[in-house]
Amino acid sequence: MMNTAKTAIAVLTLLGLGAWGVWRCEAVATAMRGENMYQGTAPELRVTFSYPDQWPLHEEHGTVESYQAVRIMAPRNADDTYTSHISVYGAPLKSHGGKFDSAEERVEQYKRLLADAQIIAETQREVGGLKATDLVVSYTIPAIHHKGLKAVPVPVKARKVVIAHGPYLYELNYVADSREYDRYADMFERLLESFQVQ
Repeated sequence: MMNTAKTAIAVLTLLGLGAWGVWRCEAVATAMRGENMYQGTAPELRVTFSYPDQWPLHEEHGTVESYQAVRIMAPRNADDTYTSHISVYGAPLKSHGGKFDSAEERVEQYKRLLADAQIIAETQREVGGLKATDLVVSYTIPAIHHKGLKAVPVPVKARKVVIAHGPYLYELNYVADSREYDRYADMFERLLESFQVQ
């Protein structure tokens, strides 16, 4: 009886490793030349997506709040005043200990936070087969006086895509100097096209 249980556990372990290997292979296969494939393993961010392979990726997680985030940094802008970036954030919905009940509530809170921002577009779309709200805004970051940084206001254009799925809320963001927004917009669109919740 004991040997049967050990055999069953070994078989299940191998099947699990095999499924993980297939998932990795499928994710890598969807990345195009010049791209890396991110594969999250934390419960809040068990997702895959492609991103430019020359851009550094930084992961972070909440210590007080439960969340996982990835920030992918683009090259610095021409004026050396701002670094465009893409970020992907995952956190539980309020029913599972998070801050927001729904994607709609998060979008409304974001719009309230940016009271001085101009909303350029707000649409509904599908991302990874899931319903998403796609919001584009513009605003100006006031001059910030930090050592080593130029203290000038920076016009910014930001795109936020918000998805609620299962117990989690996902936010996919692209923020750039508005004068250089189009330069990397296709890379963010590619991330959206490749994004999958696992």
